[in-house]
Amino acid sequence: MIYTEDQRYENRNFVTHPIPKGEYIACTFISCLMTKVNLSGYVFEDCTFVGCDLSMVVMNDTAWRNVTFRDTKMLGVSFDVCKNFGLSFMFEGCLLDHSSFCGKKLRNTRFVGCRLHETDFSECDLSSSVFDHCDMTRTVFVHSVLESCDLRTSAGYRIDPDVNRLRGAMFSYPDVLRLLDKYGIVVD
Repeated sequence: MIYTEDQRYENRNFVTHPIPKGEYIACTFISCLMTKVNLSGYVFEDCTFVGCDLSMVVMNDTAWRNVTFRDTKMLGVSFDVCKNFGLSFMFEGCLLDHSSFCGKKLRNTRFVGCRLHETDFSECDLSSSVFDHCDMTRTVFVHSVLESCDLRTSAGYRIDPDVNRLRGAMFSYPDVLRLLDKYGIVVD
């Protein structure tokens, strides 16, 4: 494994020319294509990905420590198989449809202006996380911890208060009414 620090990768096609397996510290990836690339066992720490495509990337035991994703496409990504130790990231303007974060501790994670259609947050600890202006259509929350989570500016979510922990979670009207969907009641 190689060790790379403070490097900038721009307009790189890592599908045809794979990125060497290793540790990447404080690196920046701009407009890089990584669709379906196997990043299993890699380490990314203090890195930034901007305008990249990481759709369906494979990341068994991949470490993501303090990583920022901006305007990045990450469709069908299984974050649930990443390393837990030091797991920390932020998402801005990302497409995360059909991705899975099952069972991860994502406390204080920020999702800003992201699309999260049918994304699975089952059994996640999202305490004090922020979903700011996110489209969460058909996003799944089952046995999730959403305590002190801020969903006030997001829409499309369906959260069952009977199977999720919501103490201190913040919602806004009219989307908060989705918490009542399962009861089939009508609110005027």
